[in-house]
Amino acid sequence: MSDQNLPVTQSEDFIAELEGGNMDLSPLYDKSFIVAVSTGDRNKCKLLASTLRGPYDFPQMVEQVGKMYADNQHHAKVTILHKEEKKRASFLDAGTTDYIEAHWENIVFEATFETILGEEKTLKAGIITDEEDGDEG
Repeated sequence: MSDQNLPVTQSEDFIAELEGGNMDLSPLYDKSFIVAVSTGDRNKCKLLASTLRGPYDFPQMVEQVGKMYADNQHHAKVTILHKEEKKRASFLDAGTTDYIEAHWENIVFEATFETILGEEKTLKAGIITDEEDGDEG
């Protein structure tokens, strides 16, 4: 597996605004999300609870993340929703969130017109799971 197919958080020199590849966000298409302002370490579960919004489908989440950063320069914490009681919370990693913030308009356009399914992807979206108990902010 080449470095380009690893989740973006595994690359220390990843800069979303300069990345020319297309990230494979297809594992996220059928999920539901809530979005809030991220606080602290962006790869942890800290968020500003008063800013929670959702639930969103994929294109709505992308637009919310992009507009939050474009309008207010706040990084988003994107939580992937699920109904399993014992499953740990899952979030998009900082690199994936950065990629969405930098390319959100194109992602929404492509997802809306379903052209994204036919393009070759060179990056993989990163999803992290909460490893700490009781640390929600």
